[in-house]
Amino acid sequence: MHWDYTDITEIYETLKEYYNTDTFSVLCSIQKYKRFHDIIKRPYDACYGVNFIPIIAVDYNVYVCCHHRGNPKCSLGSLKEKTFKELWSNRQTVFDNIDLSKCIPFCRSDEFNRLLYEIKKPKNHINFL
Repeated sequence: MHWDYTDITEIYETLKEYYNTDTFSVLCSIQKYKRFHDIIKRPYDACYGVNFIPIIAVDYNVYVCCHHRGNPKCSLGSLKEKTFKELWSNRQTVFDNIDLSKCIPFCRSDEFNRLLYEIKKPKNHINFL
């Protein structure tokens, strides 16, 4: 479903009513699909989520996230050559070169990114005079 902005809200409710039983269930991240109508698809300017979701692929390479596995530009290196601690200690160089325009919309890190962006963004308190 990468790069697909099809609104499934209505059909999801129908499928859920019809198929949810004791042995079968229809699940999806419906909150992501509701965001398809947002004017700003990605309010953040950097991927903060990469700090939380690295993956180790079958080729022993550590990638910044599941969506970039196999992409050499998003590899921290190989566990055949270095320890995870060594690879992780040099992660910022790779993180700084992530091009968000090449990332899928509403990726696994999207919720992390939205939350951390809101925390990082300075705001005046509601009672600020």
